Amino acid sequence: MPNSLIHMLVNLAVALLIAALVYNHYKSRVAAPGERYSTFWPRFLSPSIDGVILWPVTALLPVIVFDLAPAAYSAVNIAVTLFFYGYSIYFHGTYGGTIGKLKTGIRVVDAKTEQPIGMRQALLRDIVPLALALFLYAYAFSQAGMADFESSPYVAWVPALFGFWFLAEIVTMLTNEKRRALHDFIAGTVVIRPTPEELELKQEEPRFERAS
Repeated sequence: MPNSLIHMLVNLAVALLIAALVYNHYKSRVAAPGERYSTFWPRFLSPSIDGVILWPVTALLPVIVFDLAPAAYSAVNIAVTLFFYGYSIYFHGTYGGTIGKLKTGIRVVDAKTEQPIGMRQALLRDIVPLALALFLYAYAFSQAGMADFESSPYVAWVPALFGFWFLAEIVTMLTNEKRRALHDFIAGTVVIRPTPEELELKQEEPRFERAS
């Protein structure tokens, strides 16, 4: 078995353990009224669940392609980026959160009305990192071509910019009462911990008729 695959399986096992612990902690936890906007930790931990769900596409597929068809590796990395943001936008716009958010008991709603959001606000939440990644990928391709795409310094800037954006999000989230991050201000959204009654009501409502 290749060392890269062994390393990936070990990482997957650790990720599964963390995701299981996070899910078990939040599965029966009901937020008190005063905790409605206390969403930092569930937001911080929910990607552990999403990461396991997306692992076959975001982690395993690029490795397989790199071993079997190296020429397609760059194209697959771009496709994985689009898939990741497509997953986020679709689930936020349709269900009010990714699977990780739903399992940790938080929902994304409109900041003014606290009603469910639609695809437009879901897209706006991810527009900055998505646009930055696509711009740098396009620029790297125009400068180096697909053959030298991965070695372009512009591709290396993508994780660095994501790290800077993530840090700015954390700082913003910790400096306002409703724990709204930068993307929440851009999209006009807020993350809440709904009551059981709100969850039951939202499950009864038809979601696809909203296009806000």
